[in-house]
Amino acid sequence: MNYDFLPPDLTLDEISPVSGDSLLFSLYKGLSNIKSGIDSVDYPQISNLRDELFNEINKNREKYNLIINSTNQQKWLAHRNRHHPLPINFIQAFANKEDINVEMYYGLETPIIFQSEKLKTSEPKIIIQSLANHHFNLLKYSD
Repeated sequence: MNYDFLPPDLTLDEISPVSGDSLLFSLYKGLSNIKSGIDSVDYPQISNLRDELFNEINKNREKYNLIINSTNQQKWLAHRNRHHPLPINFIQAFANKEDINVEMYYGLETPIIFQSEKLKTSEPKIIIQSLANHHFNLLKYSD
């Protein structure tokens, strides 16, 4: 599979820093393009976003289909650590928290859509690229 394939109408908007925080950078940068009042996208904001999404999922485990037991508890808690790669349920938590849909392209023509639980339209949305679920970039429509 060619993970970096993009449909012809999409292009890279911004390449995220290489780390386990690339998903958060992509989402937060996309949010800054939609909502006013976000001036910079840097590690303090990314760290806060990680904590907010972790807490959202942790408080609503059933909603995000999260089962924690003695076998996986340490692995789950590691998601609080900066640069630790995140599972895609963090994308759904972001969509719900910010009332924004997220389209994730992963090497095919059609995206996976993470729809906000409150939003009943397809806009606003953030478009991201997943490179083998290890690195994420912000996308935009081609000019």
